[in-house]
Amino acid sequence: MVALQIIEGEVCPIRISVKDVNLTEVEGWALDYGQVLHVDLKQVFALPFEVHLDTYPPQVSLCCIDGKRFIVTCLYL
Repeated sequence: MVALQIIEGEVCPIRISVKDVNLTEVEGWALDYGQVLHVDLKQVFALPFEVHLDTYPPQVSLCCIDGKRFIVTCLYL
């Protein structure tokens, strides 16, 4: 899936793995940045084939140690 986020005033598409869905929003893990996002349902779309996971694998990984979940975040450059 792709979520649209506003970063420094610019709309940016972010590839996400959906973790939870409710009536108004989607919780997803950003495959290339590592953070967990909460995005309005209207801002989530199917992942285009050109950036599919088979072509471009995730750039970060989700880590767990002793039941604790650690997500490494990246700075936007």
